[in-house]
Amino acid sequence: VGVLSAIGVATSHTTVMISAERHAHILARRHEASAADAEFAVTKLGEAIATLRYLRTGGRNAKVFELIGYSATAERFMLIALKFVEGVDDARPAWWVQTAHPVGQATIDKYGRKGRLRSLDGSAV
Repeated sequence: VGVLSAIGVATSHTTVMISAERHAHILARRHEASAADAEFAVTKLGEAIATLRYLRTGGRNAKVFELIGYSATAERFMLIALKFVEGVDDARPAWWVQTAHPVGQATIDKYGRKGRLRSLDGSAV
């Protein structure tokens, strides 16, 4: 919930969902770069979400939050695009993964220099 207040979303819902279509999208797009990137993006997604460090600001869609998490077991960062969807009919409100991909320290440093990062855990920007 600390992350939610930091990004300015007024909800107590913390469930994160991923559709089969988005999962396939992540695998296909990351596999274009490398099989290792594809495997990282899908197998370490939960770990990266659990250790979010930064919010990337100034994105194209105000309803999609680009967050950067860290996988300690893989020693890599991941950018995860999440969209909050209010509950409709019987569905409960939830965060939905739009995409996820690895990002390197050089990219994070570039976002920081451009003023496009906000720390979520006290990490230096």
